[in-house]
Amino acid sequence: AMEAMLTMVKLDVAALEAAGSSIFGLLKRTAQAQSRELLLVDAQAGLQRQTRRHARIASLVGVPHVVAAVNKIDLVGFSEERFAQVRADLDELALQVGIEGGITAIPVAAKRGDNVVHRSESTPWYTGPTLLEYLEGVELVAPSPVSRELRLPIQYVSRPTSTDRRRYTGRVSAGTLTV
Repeated sequence: AMEAMLTMVKLDVAALEAAGSSIFGLLKRTAQAQSRELLLVDAQAGLQRQTRRHARIASLVGVPHVVAAVNKIDLVGFSEERFAQVRADLDELALQVGIEGGITAIPVAAKRGDNVVHRSESTPWYTGPTLLEYLEGVELVAPSPVSRELRLPIQYVSRPTSTDRRRYTGRVSAGTLTV
């Protein structure tokens, strides 16, 4: 529902973490994201192993802006205390994986649209931006052209026969290669 809302307002979110995301697909989307990563965190369940993994990958590829939509806040009664606990866990995660700018947390109820596009009357305690306001406000920057910071988003992996080595195909989006 949230991805559909963001698509309706013509906002391209290149990396969207959600349950069932494959590692290869995640790596590809994260490498292409360049400037922003969106994590979905269930307000009831809190941070899961896959959320920690996806935050680590965002850190490794240098995504500077990571936002967590703390979804299903309606199922915990729009609890400010529960949101504060999840936000504290996200702050700790950002320190652990090395996300320098931290992880911005936004309480949302995607099914109802609360704090996705319009501010929710059910979260008067939350004074930050809606998810759309945050994503639109992120300054998109090109990857650093420093040669030792190579970025090669993998677009295709081939292995013609079981005895051949894998071949990776992609486009250099930052850095340089010499042969």
